[in-house]
Amino acid sequence: MNKVTKKQAEAVLTAVAEWMGTKGYGTPICPDGKPLSGIAGMQHPDGTWCEGCKFGPAPTGPNAAYRGEGPELRMDWDWANAPSVILEGGPDEWAIACSFAVQQAMDAKKVPVYVEPYASWALSIYPK
Repeated sequence: MNKVTKKQAEAVLTAVAEWMGTKGYGTPICPDGKPLSGIAGMQHPDGTWCEGCKFGPAPTGPNAAYRGEGPELRMDWDWANAPSVILEGGPDEWAIACSFAVQQAMDAKKVPVYVEPYASWALSIYPK
């Protein structure tokens, strides 16, 4: 029986984090290379707002997921009985919205997995 490897599941997590960045839920990046902090991480240390702020991938891991900032990979998530990317308290219905884009990214990278939303806040990963 085929199983999803940790490397394959991490590729899905990376694709989810990148997708969230394209929707403005990622890590703010100043186009001038200045450090950012403050409200929503979009202010320079001197208090001025960053103009033209872009977003990189969302942060990942248990701490980011706990704060609702970015997804977490759970290889042994028992609800779906499959590895899953979880983010409760994140963007509304993110798993449904990103599933097609993430699947396209996996197909383009030739990662043999199939992703589908288990819930609006969980994307499950299955072997192809």
